[in-house]
Formats: sequence, C-alpha cells, structure tokens
Amino acid sequence: DVGVEAAWFVGHVSAQRVMHGVISSCVSAVRRGLAAGGGVVVDTDGFVSGQGVLYKLWLAEAVGADVVVLMGCGRLGGVFRGAGFEVVEAPSPPQAIDRGRFDRRVYRERMYARLFADTYSLVLDGVVVANVCRVSGVVRERGRTCFECDGRRVCIGRGGLDRRWARGLIAGLRVGGGMVYVPGLVESYDVCSGRLVVRVPRRFSVSRGDVGMVVLGCVRLGEGFREVWKGQFCYYPFDLLRGR
Repeated sequence: DVGVEAAWFVGHVSAQRVMHGVISSCVSAVRRGLAAGGGVVVDTDGFVSGQGVLYKLWLAEAVGADVVVLMGCGRLGGVFRGAGFEVVEAPSPPQAIDRGRFDRRVYRERMYARLFADTYSLVLDGVVVANVCRVSGVVRERGRTCFECDGRRVCIGRGGLDRRWARGLIAGLRVGGGMVYVPGLVESYDVCSGRLVVRVPRRFSVSRGDVGMVVLGCVRLGEGFREVWKGQFCYYPFDLLRGR
C-alpha cells in the first residue's frame, strides 16, 4: 500500500481535444510532488484508443516515468516496451464500473455548482488572455463592432458573433509566481477594450493584482451549470466561428 501525502487532479471533459494541456499540467504536478520528496503516482484516464495511444505515450515521456503499469496491456504494452519503458501488467478489476455519459455529465454539473456556489465578481482590465487573437482596426458601425483578428475580419452583434459569446466559459486565472491556476466563470469579455469580468470562488481570495494571465477554457456552462458547448481548438473567437 502507498501512503498518500498530497494529491492533484488533472483532467478535462474531453481529453482528446486538449492533450497538450493535460500533459503540461501533469508535468507540473509531478514536479511539485518530486520537489516535496518521495515518489509520484500518475493515475491516468481511460482514453487509451485511437489518439489515446499517443496521448499516453507522450504523457509517460513528458513526466519521465520509471515504470508504466497497465491493466490489460494489449497494444499499449507493445508501444511502451518499444519506447523503452518498464511495463508491469496489473490484473483488471473483476467487475468494471460502467458510468454512462449522462451520469458523468450530471456528476460534473454537481461539482460545478459546488465550486461556484459562493463567488464574487472580479474585473480584469487589460489582463493578458492567452488564447484570444490579437485585435486591431476596431470599427463600430450600425450597432455592431468589427475588427481584424489574425488577418480575418470579425464582427460582433447584428448578424455577427453574439456580444455574450464568452459568458459561461470556464477560465483559468494564473496567479502568483508559480504554476497555479484559479478557476473562474466568465461573466463578460469585451475583446476590444480588454475588459474581462469573471466570477471567482470566494475561498480563493484573488485580487486584480494577483492575476498575471488568463486562459479561456473549452467548456461553456449554461443554466444549472449544464455544459452547453465544448470547443474544438480553444482559440477565440475562431472556435466559435467554425462553419460560418
């Protein structure tokens, strides 16, 4: 048995869409664990088919795994052995717990509701938002705002992108000098003026001066904290303009 001194949860609703982000966060968690002394166990998700094979290989390589433990090796075992990892095959549980998509979604809604039950509004003027295009040439005309974004013309309002396009997006607020992100829920974002308003769980006590950067998430929450939209590339506003 392994005694646990600390634990970090790293994940995403759709890991295959942001593999790089999950891997980066895992590396950060492993570094913190090793710095505290002792060993680190990374228990990964069940995404092991298709892109999941490369995802797991890249993750093991990124964290510098000493041993890879697999339940029911299959093709993964050959991939990891071919990459030079020591592979240990563990017995599969006698009865796997199958949680349907509906059950998983309802569970996440409860967790979102708990996380954002007690929040306050934080106004961030001019803060760097990492995954939003660079805006230039702003023109306000006939009730809408148009601008150039990475060489492409984008309009908000009256036949263009909804002015509330960012409302409900989960966001990560980079605080302090370390790799720490505090969760937030976007209330509004004016990409032209740079004003971002987010709801932050009160227990984190974050002020404007604490926030160095923001990353907008790939999931939007609607009424009852239900997931109403999931992005593909998480680069805005273009992820919302696909198909237009």
